[in-house]
Amino acid sequence: MKTIKTTLCVALALAVLGTVAAQSIGADRLIGNYSGRAGSRTMELQLSARGTAVVRLDRTSYTGTWELGGSNLVSIGVRSSNERFGFVFRPEGDRTLVSTSWDKDRFGWRAIRLDREGGAWPGPTPDREIVGDYYWVRPGANAEQLVTLALDSRNRATLTIESGRLRSAPIVARGSWDWNRDNTLDVTVSGPNGRDRFTFRRRGSTLIATSWDRNDWGRTAPEFGKGRKPDLKPIDHAEGVWLLTRRSGRDDVRYTLGLMGNGRAYLLEERSRTRVESDGTWQWRGDDVYVRIRRSRDTLEFTFELDRDRLRAIRWDRDEFGSSRPDFQRR
Repeated sequence: MKTIKTTLCVALALAVLGTVAAQSIGADRLIGNYSGRAGSRTMELQLSARGTAVVRLDRTSYTGTWELGGSNLVSIGVRSSNERFGFVFRPEGDRTLVSTSWDKDRFGWRAIRLDREGGAWPGPTPDREIVGDYYWVRPGANAEQLVTLALDSRNRATLTIESGRLRSAPIVARGSWDWNRDNTLDVTVSGPNGRDRFTFRRRGSTLIATSWDRNDWGRTAPEFGKGRKPDLKPIDHAEGVWLLTRRSGRDDVRYTLGLMGNGRAYLLEERSRTRVESDGTWQWRGDDVYVRIRRSRDTLEFTFELDRDRLRAIRWDRDEFGSSRPDFQRR
């Protein structure tokens, strides 16, 4: 009987100690960076203080969340654009995580053991400093575009493109962002225009692209900055048909200037019974409207400022119009 009582006491003591030990593990003790093998692949794991998880398998990164649940089990769920993984780990001491649930078809039947790294994670922990909205005013063929890059705390990225057209709906692409080992930032999004990937370096509150699709975005590096959202001049204020009538000798010359939504322009000249139409282009240059008309005998260039229903000429061809400013009225 004494032996049975002793055994029961020892069992109860161990159970109590086990409960105390289980309760003593806090989430703050698990925060850090771990590495090991997942089957035939190299695996790195980052657990941040905000519940953000980053898993790197060989050269592919997955982002998601983690939480410490009952029995001190660490549940992790991460994903990329087309893959999703879930893991459950059991802490062993303060430096090792051993998997209790994982995709055995993908990573094999041997438990995954990850050891805490002594050094720092090779990139910054995703933090609230990087989270927020960044703006880039992109020059367009006939109007500026406002490109907004929104990064949230769950490593989600949204790229929104707005043009100056009042009736133009924004183009939205969604995806994810992630830190690289060299402290650069990768952003990958997909939308109506396809898939885009940028790599940025951070300089203060500005993200400067070091890698981007030059066919889509041009040769000049995109720069996104935090701060007040910029305003765009609506292109619809300049699109349309504009008229000017000038006296030339005994005849009136009527000029009709058309500015179209695709950046094309035309100039129709009517003098007595003669009608001559020439094509050209137009675009915004800052707050000014620049028009270039190619005629058979020469090229006319105008720079206008928009004043309600009037295009007020700032620069024009004086051989054609003289010193009197050629102002066009909206038709």
